[in-house]
Amino acid sequence: PKTVTYIGLESISCKALKDIHYDGTMAQWDDITIDDFYLTNLPATVHCSDGNILTSSYCGDNVKWTLDENGVLTVYGTGNMYSYEDGCYAPWSDKNESVTSIVVEEGVTSIGVYVFMGCVNAKSVSIPNTVTAIKYEAFWGCKSLKEVVIPEGVKTLSYMTFGWCDSLESVTVPSTLESLDGDNIYTGVFYKCQNLKNINVSENNDVYSSDDGVVFSKDKSEIVLYPEGREAAEYQIPSSVRTISYHAFM
Repeated sequence: PKTVTYIGLESISCKALKDIHYDGTMAQWDDITIDDFYLTNLPATVHCSDGNILTSSYCGDNVKWTLDENGVLTVYGTGNMYSYEDGCYAPWSDKNESVTSIVVEEGVTSIGVYVFMGCVNAKSVSIPNTVTAIKYEAFWGCKSLKEVVIPEGVKTLSYMTFGWCDSLESVTVPSTLESLDGDNIYTGVFYKCQNLKNINVSENNDVYSSDDGVVFSKDKSEIVLYPEGREAAEYQIPSSVRTISYHAFM
């Protein structure tokens, strides 16, 4: 009923829950305080009395998500998103194939492990400059992404953040990025991105630089990453290079 103002911890623990019929408006639903882990993390559809349908739940302590009828997955709120490990899945995981674009709004500070993994039809992603870290395999298998702009503010990308993004062709790296090669020497950030042709690094980045889409250390003494999708039959490594990084030509 619309008189409910609080839903307590473990008051609703039915993991098969798919639909909630609420006798109040969408605005009234948003005012309810929900502490129940299962309810805030299940992909349950809320049917409001005013005709609004919400496929919304928490994906962080102060972060929520919605998926509209056009396939736009919006993440909004403040703070870090949850990570989904050890058999846990993002609350929209059963709707992954319906996602056509991903919008993370300003206020979110990190994108968690496996969060958008398997959103195979998402053609675009928007990340705000409040995000400072994108964790491992966050966008793994997003096979329809063609271009990614990593915004100013992001400092770290972990291993396989964009692994197996088959259509990815271009990536823009900001001045704030401090770690591009992840923390696993065998699987880089762009592992198996077979069509990736250009990675363009901001000229103001203090750690990395780029030349014709190839990533180097700032002083160009190390070649960090040669995009896997480049079609040239041969490549002349600049004479300034002294070190070839792990998985530089993977």
